Amino acid sequence: MRKGVVCGTVTFERLTSTTEAEFYHEFVANADRDPTGYATLKRVLGEADMQAFKQKWEKFVLGLRSS
Repeated sequence: MRKGVVCGTVTFERLTSTTEAEFYHEFVANADRDPTGYATLKRVLGEADMQAFKQKWEKFVLGLRSS
């Protein structure tokens, strides 16, 4: 996964409204040190390997088509 600006839809599988709010507050609070939100996202998701997370996320999203 390339580092870049975090998109509005993070994940509805992994993020509860509490975690989503936590991400938003941490993203705003850390914007000067982490302007892309990438490090904050990794911390909030509890995922060190974002490539592995990307693969899990893609599998989940592709599975939505058949639901």
